[in-house]
Amino acid sequence: MCIRDRHGPGEVTFVEDVWAGGGNLGPSIEYFIGGLEVGNMVFMKYKVGDNGELVDLPIKVIDVGIGLERIPWLMNGGVTSYKYTFGAVSYTHLTLPTICSV
Repeated sequence: MCIRDRHGPGEVTFVEDVWAGGGNLGPSIEYFIGGLEVGNMVFMKYKVGDNGELVDLPIKVIDVGIGLERIPWLMNGGVTSYKYTFGAVSYTHLTLPTICSV
């Protein structure tokens, strides 16, 4: 089964942004299918200096996040990725009401 068959053509949305974390940052692109972020790419170009200035990184990298746990969701078209990632038993357990006594 093709993802395109389940969600139809033209359903992929790309969002350009800037990502920062761990003292590094750079332009990024995130891609969504059916409103779920499937993955992203961050083009790490800068580090944040002591006084907040941007300093070129000596080695530039592309940090890729693919969201492998989301692929079963896309392939099966369910409302959540948990059922297909962790199995029906785990999904059922996670969705049962919890009764707590204090």
